[in-house]
Amino acid sequence: MVLAVVIFPTRLAYSLRCSFFSISQINAYAKAGDFDGADRSLKLMRSKGLKPNVVTYSSLIDARAKRGEINKALRLRSDMEEDGQLPNTITWNSLINGLGNACRVDDAEKLFLEMKDKNVSRTIDTYNTLLSAYSKVADTGRAEKLVLEMNGSGPSPDTRSFSILASIYARNRDVAGARNILKRMEQARIEPNVYTFTAIADAHAKVYDTEGVASVLEQMLERGLSPNQVTLRAALRCIEEGSESSHLRDLVNKSKSPTKFIVLCQNIIELLRQEV
Repeated sequence: MVLAVVIFPTRLAYSLRCSFFSISQINAYAKAGDFDGADRSLKLMRSKGLKPNVVTYSSLIDARAKRGEINKALRLRSDMEEDGQLPNTITWNSLINGLGNACRVDDAEKLFLEMKDKNVSRTIDTYNTLLSAYSKVADTGRAEKLVLEMNGSGPSPDTRSFSILASIYARNRDVAGARNILKRMEQARIEPNVYTFTAIADAHAKVYDTEGVASVLEQMLERGLSPNQVTLRAALRCIEEGSESSHLRDLVNKSKSPTKFIVLCQNIIELLRQEV
């Protein structure tokens, strides 16, 4: 009897150590993108009668989804549920993101609705992930409908929400819609960031509105925001090819310093004004 009492905790401790080691190993493989190694560890874990936990499954699903292997990520979700592990908000967000990147927006939307049916918490990240999916196909209608829901029953839109929305308008070359985002943010008392202004600058650049791009860049500088490479590349699209513009493009591509970007931005504004 005493022997049994001694052996049981020993076996339990051994099982827990194996489980912890296997889970840590799988997570490490997943983060490194070594899915063969993760699969081997997963099979070994199961052969010992051990099951991955929610964190492990979520890590594998996220890694697969980010790699573009969304179907494998969805199969992992099925395996997860068969093992009695319920996907959490992070798991669902990873799947919605993967489907969005694959432009499978209808499927992403179905998962979003399924979360509600299963009473899984839909955070601001969940809503923004679906908004991002809509941006991949430039679907302004569904994006605006989702923002309307956020203003009603969901978490209130944040800077990222409006920045994504501005990028959708930019994709559709809708300058008025993109610029109106700033007014909407002001009304909601939400501060725009570099990504918001970049999306609006891109909208102007897509229709070769040099004055509009210059105006957006000036607004950024007035707010103390340093443009990034994406912002400046969008602005340079409006400038005719020449020795000076080519030199600026080269500097933009090589530069990484925010201070340098500000100087380049001022130079680009001068060139844009000359183009008007």
